Amino acid sequence: MDGIVAKLDDLALRERLGTTARSTRWQYAHKFAPVEATSRLRAIEVMVGTFGRLTPRAHVDPVEVGGVIVRHTTLHNAEHVAKLGLSIGDRVFLERAGDVIPQVMGVAQAAEGDEPADWRATLPEELFDEETKAVRAGVECRWRARFAVPEQCPSCGTATVASGKYWLCPNGLACLPQLVGRTKLLCGRGAFEIERLGEKLILQLVEHGMIRTPADVFHLEAAKLIELERWGEKSVENLMSELVEKRRVPFERFLASLAIPEVGSATGKLLARRFATLDELRSADEARLLEIEGIGPEMARSIAGWFAADESRALLARLFAGGVELVYPDRAAEATGPFAGKTIVFTGTLPTLSRAEAKNLAEELGAHVASSVSKKTDFVVLGEDAGSKKKKAEELGLTILDEAEFLRRAGKF
Repeated sequence: MDGIVAKLDDLALRERLGTTARSTRWQYAHKFAPVEATSRLRAIEVMVGTFGRLTPRAHVDPVEVGGVIVRHTTLHNAEHVAKLGLSIGDRVFLERAGDVIPQVMGVAQAAEGDEPADWRATLPEELFDEETKAVRAGVECRWRARFAVPEQCPSCGTATVASGKYWLCPNGLACLPQLVGRTKLLCGRGAFEIERLGEKLILQLVEHGMIRTPADVFHLEAAKLIELERWGEKSVENLMSELVEKRRVPFERFLASLAIPEVGSATGKLLARRFATLDELRSADEARLLEIEGIGPEMARSIAGWFAADESRALLARLFAGGVELVYPDRAAEATGPFAGKTIVFTGTLPTLSRAEAKNLAEELGAHVASSVSKKTDFVVLGEDAGSKKKKAEELGLTILDEAEFLRRAGKF
């Protein structure tokens, strides 16, 4: 038992509080204080993520923490490693955040003196290349060495670049971990959901040149697959059948599959609700994206920039050439009513409705709820302490409603 969950026991209030894209608002978890352990830091390895981010990972001597054997922990970024003051060989404090994710908390005892005679022999075998037995690229395992971000990507050798407090490999799909990661994302849950293609099989297909972009999944050939190790006639037949079935995909899941930075399942739903077609979304600029509640400046730049890139255009073309078909939401139910297809902005504190309730009601009636006022806004619903949005709505001559008028037009009384 690692904690308790407290839940609101009034069902009507639960309904009012509602949920976010990731959690409920009517319950919360309280975790007990984490169990702490110590272990020896053997190495720090740089991992390349799906979007090219370089993340240092600690290798420690196996130790039990809260009933789980821990061998690796994330170190987040170079700045975090520096703050912890880590050197290879230190004994470090470990705990599992929320009794789930292992992490290094600090130095218990700094490494001192010369390198132990058996140091290299006690390093994990996974740090070495199987053929050459040399330490793999991106691994720092020298006694008392400090971590430094590599100047080149440990996977593809491309010069790394800084992005805020993170470092990136800018090589995109030409970098093996990024290609495998983005293909896995395209095939995964909340995207195309191709269950027969996991990470190991994707890596195998990449190494044999059958996947050079994630879209190549829909161009796989049975005759070539059958020649590969671990692929039998039945498994190939099953995969081909699944690919035929999964080529038709809901618009929101298609958007989540594209590996657009900052865009996951929740944002895919927002975009699919706001834009009727992919072409409409592709032509949207940052200003229009910012009108959508839940999308901020960074995400708007990311989405607009992704659709403007040549690599993205090529990926989309390859997907559609592979027979992918988009299934758009049925908007017939939204075609009538005073708010159908309209853009609404809520501002201030409404007398009876919570912001979540007002937003849900508007969307049920076919409206788009935006977070900022612009010339494209159709209605602004004002509550108390409306602030600058009220002033801007008046300057633009927009239709302003109070909560009572909004509910009247919505047919609630």
